[in-house]
Amino acid sequence: MNHTERFLQIIQRISKESGVSIPDSYEYRTAFLDCWKCNKEVLIFNWNKDLETPPQPMPKTVEKKLVKTTEIEHWVNNCPYCENIQGDFFIDSEPDSPMFVLDEIKNDKDSYEADVDRMAKYYFENIIR
Repeated sequence: MNHTERFLQIIQRISKESGVSIPDSYEYRTAFLDCWKCNKEVLIFNWNKDLETPPQPMPKTVEKKLVKTTEIEHWVNNCPYCENIQGDFFIDSEPDSPMFVLDEIKNDKDSYEADVDRMAKYYFENIIR
């Protein structure tokens, strides 16, 4: 089994365990991490942040919330267990996140598949050793 297949298997398992559905759309990128607060595995989603609202249908853990550190309300990933925000900076900019390797999100099949391959490879080669 290659990196991408293993990565997608983990996503499917976490989806089933958490009850969080995976969007059937090229508009979202899905990965996972351990919640910073409760340490449970959670799905995280990324989309084109230039949009005023995330694409529909939206994952149930993507919510508009007031972020205390910035005192600005915006769309965030939320833990389905403890309801704490999973910070955008960590998701997008920290090397411990599979989404660290993503650039601009394009809504087409080829870009989607390339992004999933890139996240999977990065995850298994740099995060899980």
